[in-house]
Amino acid sequence: LSFMDDYTIKTILSLEAADALRGYWERVQTHPAAGFAFYVHIIRSRSAIAAPCIFQVLRGNETVALLVCRLEKTAVPLRFGYAHIGRIRVRQLVMIAGGFMGEISASLWRQLLEHIEECMPAMKLDLAVFEEVRVDSWQHEGLVDFFGPHRIKPIGPPTEHWQLRLPKTWDDFMM
Repeated sequence: LSFMDDYTIKTILSLEAADALRGYWERVQTHPAAGFAFYVHIIRSRSAIAAPCIFQVLRGNETVALLVCRLEKTAVPLRFGYAHIGRIRVRQLVMIAGGFMGEISASLWRQLLEHIEECMPAMKLDLAVFEEVRVDSWQHEGLVDFFGPHRIKPIGPPTEHWQLRLPKTWDDFMM
């Protein structure tokens, strides 16, 4: 629980607690990949996901915004130039595409980034990943202002959701 200006930011780490936000979530959700039922399905179906993580922004007792994320365990490639040396196991916070919803503003975005930075050690997180943030947006500008240009990676690798494994041969494909 964190208090910033006239907002309180509450961290939700279970689907049971997230279910209490469902009505608000469904009213303010605008991105097709940020639907409540789809989020629950992804959390339950991917073994790399350790837990849901939702930052609920309250003004008094009223929810005014959500930042919807998930906690993942993954391995990041370790490279030296073009050489692939190995992989490092990490815990990361991933903001889903369209996950900032409700009364969104640049100042609230900044407060949420500060809250995330403060929570990372206690949550034992190594990385924070912000999916589908347009480089010409005020959200990206806020990320650069807060983390600095050397701490962000504007374009990440494709997520598992969009990858497709094809057979090695045409004959295998046609079977």
